[in-house]
Amino acid sequence: MDRFRRRPVVAASSPGDTGHIGQTIIGALQRISLSRKTSSKIEEVPDLPQDIKGPLGLNLIHGIPKPLIDFIFVHGLGGGSRKTWSVSPDPRHYWPKEWLPQDPDFKNVRIHSFGYKADWDERKESTLTVHDFARSLLNEVQCSPDIRGSNTKIVFVAHSMGGIVIKKAYLLAREDPELRELAHRIHSLYFLATPHGGSQLAKTLSNILQISFGPVSYGAKPFVAELNRTSETIISINDSFRHFVGDLQLWSFYETTPSTIIGVDTMIVDKSSATLGYAKEHSSLLNADHRDSQVASDALESQLEQLIKFTGVTESPIGELSTLENIRVAGSGMWLLSSEAYLSWRTDNDAKRRIFCLTAKPGSGKSVLSSQVISDLQDHELRYCYYFFKRGNATKSNISGCLLSLAYQMARYDSTILKKLCEIEQEATSWEQWDERMIWRKLFLGCIFKYHDSHIHFWVIDALDECHMLPLVLSLFAEIPQHLRIFITSCKSSELENGLVKIAHFTEHYQVKATDTLQDLEIYIDSKMYLLPAGDENGQENLKQRILAKASGSFLWVYLVVRELQEAYSEESAEDILSELSTDMNEFYAGMLETVSNKGIRTTTLAKAVFMWALLSSRPLRVDELQFVIKLDINQTVHNLGKSISAVCGQLLSVNQKDEVEAIHQTAKAFMLQQDRWHNLELEQINSHTRMAQICLKILAEDKEHWRSARELSKSIIGVKFMEYACELSAKFGPNLHISPSSIRHIIPEMCPLESLISKTYRSIQPGLCVKGKLDKVWDDCLIRFNYPTHKTIAVAYGEHHVAVAASDGTIFIYDKGSNYDKFILNHGERPRTIAFSSDGEYMASSGLRKVRVWSTTKRTQVWSFDTEHEALTLLFINDNTALVAATKGNTAIFPNPRQIPRKALFSPDYTVLAVDYRGLPLYLFAVQAKKFIGCCSREDINSSGNPTDFADYSVVDALAFNPNPEMNSLVVSYGFGELALYDTRSSDVCFQISGVYAHHLACSPNGRKLITGSAGGTIRIFEFVGARGEALSLVYKHCPYEDEDDIQGIIFSSDSLSFAFSAPPLEAEVIGMCFHPDGDFVFCGKQNGAVTYFESATAAQRGILYCHSANVRIVCIAYIKETSLLITGDDAGRVLLKNINVSRLECTTGPQIAEIRLKNPPLAILAAPSGSRILLRSRISVEVWTINAGKIGTTKYYDGGNKTTIVNHPALTEYFIIIDHKSMLLCSWTNSHQAKLSTDEIAQASNFTVTRSSQALQHPV
Repeated sequence: MDRFRRRPVVAASSPGDTGHIGQTIIGALQRISLSRKTSSKIEEVPDLPQDIKGPLGLNLIHGIPKPLIDFIFVHGLGGGSRKTWSVSPDPRHYWPKEWLPQDPDFKNVRIHSFGYKADWDERKESTLTVHDFARSLLNEVQCSPDIRGSNTKIVFVAHSMGGIVIKKAYLLAREDPELRELAHRIHSLYFLATPHGGSQLAKTLSNILQISFGPVSYGAKPFVAELNRTSETIISINDSFRHFVGDLQLWSFYETTPSTIIGVDTMIVDKSSATLGYAKEHSSLLNADHRDSQVASDALESQLEQLIKFTGVTESPIGELSTLENIRVAGSGMWLLSSEAYLSWRTDNDAKRRIFCLTAKPGSGKSVLSSQVISDLQDHELRYCYYFFKRGNATKSNISGCLLSLAYQMARYDSTILKKLCEIEQEATSWEQWDERMIWRKLFLGCIFKYHDSHIHFWVIDALDECHMLPLVLSLFAEIPQHLRIFITSCKSSELENGLVKIAHFTEHYQVKATDTLQDLEIYIDSKMYLLPAGDENGQENLKQRILAKASGSFLWVYLVVRELQEAYSEESAEDILSELSTDMNEFYAGMLETVSNKGIRTTTLAKAVFMWALLSSRPLRVDELQFVIKLDINQTVHNLGKSISAVCGQLLSVNQKDEVEAIHQTAKAFMLQQDRWHNLELEQINSHTRMAQICLKILAEDKEHWRSARELSKSIIGVKFMEYACELSAKFGPNLHISPSSIRHIIPEMCPLESLISKTYRSIQPGLCVKGKLDKVWDDCLIRFNYPTHKTIAVAYGEHHVAVAASDGTIFIYDKGSNYDKFILNHGERPRTIAFSSDGEYMASSGLRKVRVWSTTKRTQVWSFDTEHEALTLLFINDNTALVAATKGNTAIFPNPRQIPRKALFSPDYTVLAVDYRGLPLYLFAVQAKKFIGCCSREDINSSGNPTDFADYSVVDALAFNPNPEMNSLVVSYGFGELALYDTRSSDVCFQISGVYAHHLACSPNGRKLITGSAGGTIRIFEFVGARGEALSLVYKHCPYEDEDDIQGIIFSSDSLSFAFSAPPLEAEVIGMCFHPDGDFVFCGKQNGAVTYFESATAAQRGILYCHSANVRIVCIAYIKETSLLITGDDAGRVLLKNINVSRLECTTGPQIAEIRLKNPPLAILAAPSGSRILLRSRISVEVWTINAGKIGTTKYYDGGNKTTIVNHPALTEYFIIIDHKSMLLCSWTNSHQAKLSTDEIAQASNFTVTRSSQALQHPV
């Protein structure tokens, strides 16, 4: 949201200031969220005021020592100086007093509230008129010692009839010679739902009265009658007021929500009545009714908070705009604003040139022209957003920051867009990690451009050349809708020229000439001439012409020269300065830096530290932050750094309106980072960044005493964000560390991969946990794994919200993205060969041998199907997901028939190119829309031997993948003999090759930066596209999770390019339960696939399979009885096997099966009697006792203790076991499973024991 910021008095009422106070008022109303609903229930209201309505007259409600502006709030009909601006009697809801002063935008504002007696509910008659109220207001302001004793600008904010009062007061001031000075101090008038034209016949007047006081009839009063449309007061005020508005900033806010009167919704003051219709008037809507037009709604506030959370943007880039407006001089830039090309771009609703690109040399004033365009759009009351790129600023040089800022600003204009963006924020997963392509597709193509209203919207984007991904920005702009206009400024470059080629048909490209800006330079010099050492008009003209002659059209040069000349005291000094200053900007900067280098060593040390921290930080540092790090770096305490920084740094750095330190221009920053002439000020970037990192680490590594002193220091300098960040780390991970601090050294290292830094550093320390077996050497990057014991996976697809896996029996498993829980299951009816999601994730297509189906992922139903004569090789949703295209083996695609069945085919993501592979032939490329043949991607071109290649032997294509980035125009091809090749899709020429990959599957990330390959040996490789156009590949990662196993079946990237999924062979079945042999040499394990195996304890190696239950029926419990050498295992089907196990020192073998038990419910745990002759089998709700020969003892015992039930052998009475739950304890006999009947003494003796966690007890697994 735009901010209200301090401006020079000379420009206080300039046209450039028009929008900022108004935008700030809007922002204040939207930030101050009150609703009538909240006032219905007020708890613990402290000290309610006796006069809820508020006092009469002018009342100071917030005073400050040195104000720049006075705000005066004036209520309307039936209101009060406090009541109108509060939603409840709670003093905390009086927002002009309690909340507005807390907003940093209003730190220089003194606030008053004016009350007058405009009560309709009094029975007695009144003789007061609007003239009386206006005269009273004017007298109160004139006599106020605070206002009279200062030279502040005055801003009136009025609600309803109060707007008519302040208009009349202004007229009285202008007409009275004694009050003319006061009249000139009145800067702005803000009208909140003011009926400027009076009532709509008699009905509108009635509405106003009823909404103000309720549907009760009272006697007439003069000030009410004056609100009638036909009243002389209304006519006279409007007729006179229009002659005096030239010096005023006028803002009218109108209600958009009907008010309820006697059960009927009606608009009290509609837009036509609430606006004046003047050329310089600015009007804006408020999402409120007449009652609440002076406050904002909770719903809107909630949406705005959600928007800020979503975008990370809290306001439009008003700081940069304000800086440029302070530089810009009225009357400049008219050559652009009056040009035919610009006017056509701004005014033509069906403009063929939707983009206006203005290019010029560095320092020629492009940013100032951008601010002029913004002001022009503002003056014409058009909807606009703007953004300023800045090279070297991590936030302001990337596309994501620009797009999020534009989305935020557009949502502030349109409530529908705001609502839809909030819905996306609620539904989207991992939106914080979206890249620029995802932001463009989801927020703009998928939302903002779809739900816009009928207004033309304008974007102003400055310094596009300072964006680090300029070609991508232009490729995104190729998709802008008809209702959007974009104004771009940039330095001319080949990168820009190439990017403009694709959008040339709707782009106006204008290159600024020196003659264009000559008049602007003259206007700027004239505006500063009174500060320069020049005498009469001839002297001033000569000086101006000297400056212009050397400027060569460079606004930056003129700006810096004028600043230098302001320091001269004579015409001769000015002449010397002009003669000495170079017109080359680098030489100019060199002269400025030389003055710093020639100063003392302490000053140059300070200057170098300031340069380092200011120019190399990832974001601009505020003055207080810079003071803090300077103290830590060179131990110098610098006071008033903001005032002295220009002198210390030779005018190369300045402080902007956000109190941030930055270079005076990007060319100055580039010069400082490259210069090596003055070694005492040279900034070697690697060494400088290393020093900055060391300082930061030193802060964290200091002892507690240093932290205490630093914290004290922070109170006087800055609330050190760096320390807050360090505290947040502790708060995030602290609870886990407090549970077991020693685990960092004694447990965690043993569980880390052998080659990890933690393992190498701490594994040598005596561990509290010992892990044996085959350990990973490096960290595994696998996030989620799905196992299919009874299926073979055929294909995989990664959509916006879901992951889909197709199995051999026709089943398609749909999972929530980022989760390992299946959401629903579909059935294709035959083996699906290919599956694909639409770009928005709403639809999924599946294709088999003879059938293609389209599914709705939201309704979980089939929406369309058709039969095909030939199997589809590839599927792709196109035309904004309204059509599905496929290339088939039957040559039913749009390319000529080469008399063979294609082996593979693939569309490019933008549906412009089709690649087709035929056995024994080169790869063919076709232009889809033009239906033309592009060329052959021939293996002959990339034969390393230089000889022609036998296509039948060497051109077998295993996989294809297009790079989705339209700037790269590349196709990746994997050949059967192991080579990976990269082709240019425009020419079919080879760009790059690498051997030994043997990739059977390929996938490019949606952002076009990464390529993943999957090989038959189970190896995954990640390549990065490198080069200006991604014309080469660089291996950045290699992993072999399935070495020497079957082929990886398919790979697909997530839409955010941050993760990928693939189909792979199943891993070794998971161990579900285990028990130790009493000697400790072996471990018996039951697995998920029904196998019972044993491991050697010393090596953690599996030695063999002892026996198996039914295939793929998992083992759920296992126990070993030493006394009888029995291994007992139970499975998920309720089957329990008792096997004799022969154990020697070297191995274990299976003896005969002793018994088999069948249960109604799967056993969850097994407990053996101390004698070894009986076993207890526990299910979720019951307990049964059996002999080892499968003879059941007694009846089944049921319990309801659930997870809190414990079953354990009695520690002293070996013939008993105990069932303990949260209510009772049962002592049962192993002999007959019945509850024991004991005497009182025996019960006391039997109960005298304690069960601990280490006891051999049966507890339900949690």
